[in-house]
Amino acid sequence: MRVAGMPTTMALVCALLAPVAQAVSVATAEHDLIVGKTDHVRVNALTSRKTWVPIDYYSLAFVKPKGGIETDTNLNLGQYLMGDRPENSPYLFRIGEDVSCAVMKEEGEAKTVNKEQIKQFADAIEDGYRINLLYENMDAWTNTDHSGCGFNSTPAFSKGVRVGGCVRDADEEAGTPKQYYLNTHLNIVIKYSTPSGTLDKDGKAPAGKIFVVGLTVGHVSRADGCATAEETAEALHPFTFNTDMESMQVKFSYSVTWQFENKKWASRWDDYVASYEVTESEARYKESIIYSILLGITLAVIVAMIIMRALHIDFNRYNNPDNPEEMQEEVGWKLVHTDVFRPPSHPNRFCGLLGTGVQMLGMCAAALGFSLIGFMSPGMRGILLFMCLFVFAVFAVINGYVCGVFQMSFGCKQWKTPILSGVVYPFFVFLLWSLTEIALASVRGATAEVDFSVFLQLMILWWGISIPLVILGAASAFKQEPMKPPIPYRQMPRPIPPQSWMFSKFSAVLIPGLISFVTFMFVLQQIYMSVWFGRVYILFGYVFVSSVLALITVAETTIVFIYYQLVYEDYRWWWKSFLCGSGIGWYSLLWGLWKLPTWGLGTKIAMWLYVVFVMIGSSMLMLCCGFIGFFVSWTFTRKIYNAIKIE
Repeated sequence: MRVAGMPTTMALVCALLAPVAQAVSVATAEHDLIVGKTDHVRVNALTSRKTWVPIDYYSLAFVKPKGGIETDTNLNLGQYLMGDRPENSPYLFRIGEDVSCAVMKEEGEAKTVNKEQIKQFADAIEDGYRINLLYENMDAWTNTDHSGCGFNSTPAFSKGVRVGGCVRDADEEAGTPKQYYLNTHLNIVIKYSTPSGTLDKDGKAPAGKIFVVGLTVGHVSRADGCATAEETAEALHPFTFNTDMESMQVKFSYSVTWQFENKKWASRWDDYVASYEVTESEARYKESIIYSILLGITLAVIVAMIIMRALHIDFNRYNNPDNPEEMQEEVGWKLVHTDVFRPPSHPNRFCGLLGTGVQMLGMCAAALGFSLIGFMSPGMRGILLFMCLFVFAVFAVINGYVCGVFQMSFGCKQWKTPILSGVVYPFFVFLLWSLTEIALASVRGATAEVDFSVFLQLMILWWGISIPLVILGAASAFKQEPMKPPIPYRQMPRPIPPQSWMFSKFSAVLIPGLISFVTFMFVLQQIYMSVWFGRVYILFGYVFVSSVLALITVAETTIVFIYYQLVYEDYRWWWKSFLCGSGIGWYSLLWGLWKLPTWGLGTKIAMWLYVVFVMIGSSMLMLCCGFIGFFVSWTFTRKIYNAIKIE
């Protein structure tokens, strides 16, 4: 069947993928620089681990470039949503040539900062905002982080440098205000290599070509605006200010040092990754993840042995040719064979959930796959987020197909069901995102607040790609013959005996969900720490193994629950199979909210962002694992009822 608008859909796909292709090329292809050419370091949005709201670099009173501010507009959708805003800066230099000290100027030697701007600097320091520099697609990292204002020191290679810090707190008795220092001088160190990996006898690059393999930055607070490369943030901070001042004169300066390092382009992020691996806390969490993997394997083996033994006994009883009377006896799960494949209550809603669940499962599997092949590299800015959104939109065709197949099987074909399955969950996420944008509108200079072009790209993904593909998948399913159950169900449903609370819908979430969550909890905590502390996450091998074990545990615990429910003659397993699988998502939601006070979030907006993050992540787990729970239960029931002899 020809679907109208498909050529247009393909054109939209190509338009959305163009920035991603360029970003991948920039991150992976070696880019040589010409020695002696004038260039500059770019500045990105200021970030904070306390507020988690990125703000524009020039929203504070930093020196602006003489030619005006130029914002990079060739960003992919993921970068826009994450708040990246690379801009030009007055950090000028010639490639390969050191700059001992350069004062950045606008009109005079010093930058005049008024009272309102002083307050903005103080607020940024209180909130722990960091200056993020970019050069050749590499972030600037610092080896130390002397915090102040109640912040603890962080491990080596923290991303960016702090705007400033606290000298002393306010003294109400003495009437002295709180004193701050401002990091007025940045020592920028650019590490480079050459295509040949060597320098000539004069210490110069052969053919005058180099490429960047590292970028570090140190910060110094100096009233005169210049500092030597040997001075660090541990020195005294002579440039101090307080919010009672009417104005102040600031000299912003920088130095640039070029250091040769024999390193390949492909390994230029290795230093930061290695630094991440060796910290004591990360080693401890690796140990915890290994324990959770071993626990998951043990649980999987135990549950598998229990269910296999129970089924072995049942099959020997139901299919025993030496005892015909026992073969004819209908007890346990065999007794409900004429009702077990009866369609569930609210079949259209159930089919919609299955479609959304399989779509989400495909997106999560693709995201993990992208991470394993390097799309989570620090150089791949925003690509993983964009690819998740794009794959989710493309996998809408599977959503529509699965939804349509089970609608046909249940005899409840309705076009509105697959369409709603492609609308309801994205609308839920879109609503949370819109409320977040409203909250960010109150933050001065927030870069995570998006413009109309980003909104348009999201609408293209949703209504231009996802919805047409949902319809295409459903149309394909509606053309097929309905799946027939192994055993036809009778018209009159069999009465269900009173059931224990152990087989209630609440227990379906409570018991299997807890077992599954235990196997995934440590990995989940590591991912949360990576997101909220801005670290380079590299343990995707552990995540992959833990995810597979968690899914195996979800599958096995769901099968055990459904098996014993059928043994006690309750054939209403459809919804409970989905609930059993979704339990891990409910526990993730409760655990995430319980951990809220431990992340040190200092503003209501940061707390709201965290809650939104937890709600979206937990709902994704609910849908993914809910579909897994249903699918294994559906396969399990078809297998066991096909394996027994029914007269």
